[in-house]
Amino acid sequence: MLLEPTTIVAKAWEQIDRIGARAFYDPHVAVVTGAGPVGLLAALLAVQRGLEVHVFDRMTDGPKPDLVRDLGATYHATRCRTPASAATCWWNAPALPRWSWTPSAVVPKTRSLA
Repeated sequence: MLLEPTTIVAKAWEQIDRIGARAFYDPHVAVVTGAGPVGLLAALLAVQRGLEVHVFDRMTDGPKPDLVRDLGATYHATRCRTPASAATCWWNAPALPRWSWTPSAVVPKTRSLA
C-alpha cells in the first residue's frame, strides 16, 4: 500500500498551493526529481493539475521510463553520479523549457502579467 508516499506528496502539494496563494501563481511546468514511488505520485498529481511534467531519474531502461510516459509526463535519464552533480546534469538537459536560475532553486518561468 502506498499510503505514506501519498501523504508525502499530498502535503507537498498543499505547501506549494499555500506558498503560491501569497502572490501571483500561475505554474505551467513541474520538474520531479526521481521516479520512485514518491516521484511517480508527484508526477501523477502534476499531470492531473494540467502541468507540463518533466521527471528526471538515473535509470535509462527498465519500467521507470514507461511508467512516467504512461502518466503523461516526459522522462529524462541523467548521467549524474552524485546528488551534488545532479543540479548541473538536470540544468543542462536539452529538452527542458526556459528556466530562471537562483542560487537555491530552479524555478520555472510563468506567463507574464502584461
